[in-house]
Amino acid sequence: MNNLNAFFSPNRIAVIGASSNPSKIGGRRFRTLVEGDFKGEVFPVNPGVGIVQGRPAYKSLDDIPGPIDLAIIAVQAGLVPQTVSACARRHIPAVMIITAGFGEQSDKGRVLEQKMVAELATSGGRLMGPNCAGLYDRASCMNLSGMDVPPGPIGLVSQSGNVVLDMVLHARDVGTGLCRYASVGNSADVCATDVIENLLDDPATKVVVGYIEGWSNGEGRRLYDLVRNHPSRKPIVILKPGRSEEGQQATLSHTGALAGNDRVTNAAFRSAGIWRSDSPGEAVNVAAALVHYPRLSSNRVAVLTDGGGHATLLADALGGAGLSLARLEDSTTQQLVAILPERSATANPIDFAGAAEEQPDIIARTIEICSRAKNVDAVALVGHFGGYHDNGGEEIGQQEIATAKLIVNSRKPEDAPLFLQSIHANRSKPALEHIKCSGINVVRSPMELGQILNALARPLPDHQGQCASKIERQPSVEHGLIRTRGTDRALLEPEAREFLTKNGFTVPDWQVSSDPNQLAEQCAQSSFDNVALKLIQPGLAHRSDAGGVILNVNGTATIVEEAGQLLGREGNDKARDAAVMATEMIAPGIELVFGAMRDVHFGPVAMFGLGGIYAEALNDVAFHLAPLHESAAASLISEIQGASLLFGYRGGPAIDIQAAAHLLIQLGDVLMAYPEVDEIDLNPVILNEHGLAIADARVILSETAGAD
Repeated sequence: MNNLNAFFSPNRIAVIGASSNPSKIGGRRFRTLVEGDFKGEVFPVNPGVGIVQGRPAYKSLDDIPGPIDLAIIAVQAGLVPQTVSACARRHIPAVMIITAGFGEQSDKGRVLEQKMVAELATSGGRLMGPNCAGLYDRASCMNLSGMDVPPGPIGLVSQSGNVVLDMVLHARDVGTGLCRYASVGNSADVCATDVIENLLDDPATKVVVGYIEGWSNGEGRRLYDLVRNHPSRKPIVILKPGRSEEGQQATLSHTGALAGNDRVTNAAFRSAGIWRSDSPGEAVNVAAALVHYPRLSSNRVAVLTDGGGHATLLADALGGAGLSLARLEDSTTQQLVAILPERSATANPIDFAGAAEEQPDIIARTIEICSRAKNVDAVALVGHFGGYHDNGGEEIGQQEIATAKLIVNSRKPEDAPLFLQSIHANRSKPALEHIKCSGINVVRSPMELGQILNALARPLPDHQGQCASKIERQPSVEHGLIRTRGTDRALLEPEAREFLTKNGFTVPDWQVSSDPNQLAEQCAQSSFDNVALKLIQPGLAHRSDAGGVILNVNGTATIVEEAGQLLGREGNDKARDAAVMATEMIAPGIELVFGAMRDVHFGPVAMFGLGGIYAEALNDVAFHLAPLHESAAASLISEIQGASLLFGYRGGPAIDIQAAAHLLIQLGDVLMAYPEVDEIDLNPVILNEHGLAIADARVILSETAGAD
């Protein structure tokens, strides 16, 4: 059902609600379709007029002879359902609803959307929308966007028409364009991931760009699996709002789709090799760079500037992105000294100190030297090249144009890639137009240039394919432990430990009893020396805060006394349901948190970070979608900000990477094997000189676990 050819390569299009009035949505889209020289047949449908923009109009869809591949619906909202019914009767395979006023406004609208989707599905049709901004395909000369779209190699999908317009205008500014785009609106049927799959298969699309406000349940996982396993390996850039709580709330109000955990989104994008942008301009800038430039072999950048400020801003952007200023060899510096005035700085950044505005061709010669230096991976020219003539006059303007041509014509395939930042990038400047037409990126700000270089320097992920979970469901676990306790979805800790043990985890021994004397006897038989006592009681989530944990308990008599105090503690009105668990104390060390959760959009996700009582306060955790490969699990450990603490910091214990990675893999595998489990939290896991030891375990079941 993901064949979208009828949307992008139709032979016969019906525009229902077509108009000669350019202020109407049906008028604008019909105009760009006709003026774009669409290769197929076009049928305007409007019962109120006989002619639409010079073409005979049909009173109804049923009056059009022969098959229709694509129907565009641009009528008032009240007429949309009956129009969809007419499309279903005609067995039209592709229907796009431009009209708004459905799922983005109310639950009633969402229900109506799904009825229309179901009706079309009975005849094999797909629905795009409602609330769409249009379609565009360069190969078939189909422009249903209502605007002039510059041609180029970018394929675009968006959930917002305004963002499409923003990106199209920005693409025109940077000298690139689109080969295909779709605005999916409310995504009642065809969603952004469907279109991304189509763009990955489209030979004309070289880079995929998306604007995605919200996911349907499971759509994030589907996109992740699609990108990781698709053979094309095309670059993908996605603008995904919702990084802040405020952004998530805005997303909810705009589309009605829930925003996923933002750090999970980041982890999924990073693992899949998707570049996440923060603005429409950044998305287009990065996409254009990914079209024209190869990936950087390393991160060393030579910066050329006609003024110090922009070079400083770029240096900051490079440092924040993990790139560095190239250390120029003596031979390179000597070549620069030979052509630059004495007042110029020849250390990196290379500052022309006013010489470029007087003699622009010096820029071309400096670029040539730096582009061929051995330890330079990229060259960046920053400042206001292209606008020197604003102050210097027409003669300087002609020299700028000659310099631009010299820069372009002197470049060799083996040269380090060249990037330009100019404050005149968004203005029509002849010198810059020559540069842009050659495929060299020209951007407005140093920060934009830093984003581009960061994207090109980021290593591609290791796509090892879809690894299989190594844990199989255990019948004894399935029927014994996975059950609900009324409204309490959390297994008691002894149950959680048993669940983990039966699935291959190494968990320290424990004993549990509601009788203090029996518990003391069990501890003696297990040769427990120094124990931690924990109150086990349904509904008691934070035992430490409630005084339900006693540490460093020694001796039979003390165990009896302290266990009795836990069971009889003040306010314990559920003592008959309570017990005490004893487990041997673990030697002090660094407290970590290992976990796994079931994200509504991305499915099973593994988590690692600094733990203990500071887990939520420090919030220093990293995520990776499950199942995990060993290399992915190992790299996850080094992603947290406090990673240096784990590798023998100031004589402290060093983590066993292999053991920690294995634990993360196990956690992800359990969630893959047991859909009844929503979350596993091992906090803390203590790292000491003996290795890793699980001190506390929590397992949360889904709301439907154990239901008949």
